[in-house]
Amino acid sequence: SYAPAAAPPPPEYLADLETRARAGEAAAQRELGILAYRGRGLPEDRAEAFKWLTLAARQGDRQAELSLEFIGPTISTEQAYEGR
Repeated sequence: SYAPAAAPPPPEYLADLETRARAGEAAAQRELGILAYRGRGLPEDRAEAFKWLTLAARQGDRQAELSLEFIGPTISTEQAYEGR
């Protein structure tokens, strides 16, 4: 897992994380969502963050569910559907 207080993650790490997230790994989806929300190593994109966190939460990832409770109210319905 990437430490958010550190420097942005290297491109190789992000590429591996995205591969794992696309393969359905909930922890990778959660982390990718958080990085997208914060703009850490990725462009800040709340719709993309919402998408990845939702996918992880649907698998029962409690940390993703908690993150959605925080992030959800900060984006519009249109933004949420952009990330689908």
